Amino acid sequence: AAAPGNEGFGTYLQALSDAMVDPRNPVGFVSQNAANGSATMASEIASFFAGRAARSDEDRAYLNARQAVLAERETHAIGVDTDGELQSLILVEQSYAANARVLTVVDTLMKLLLEA
Repeated sequence: AAAPGNEGFGTYLQALSDAMVDPRNPVGFVSQNAANGSATMASEIASFFAGRAARSDEDRAYLNARQAVLAERETHAIGVDTDGELQSLILVEQSYAANARVLTVVDTLMKLLLEA
C-alpha cells in the first residue's frame, strides 16, 4: 500500500471468508437448487466434471475394444484360409499328374502307330 494502515486489520479478509461461506442460490449450471456455500458449489462442479471424465474414459475403452473386435473380424473375413488354399493346391497337383499320365499314354500310342 502507499500509506501504512492499521496493523491486524482483517475486515477485508473476514468479509471474503464470510462471502465464501454464506449460502447463495446457484446460478446457471449446477445440479441442485438449494442455497449452498462456495465450497459446496465448487465441489459439485468438480464432481460433475470428474464424472464426465470417467464416462469419457469408459466410452473410449468401449470404443477401443469394439475396434479391436471389428479388426479381428475383418482379418478373419479377408484373411488367407491356408487349409482351403492347400486343398486347392493339392487338387491342381492331382489334375496335373493325371494330365501327365494321359500325355504319356498318348505318346506311347503314337509311337506304336508310327512303328507299325
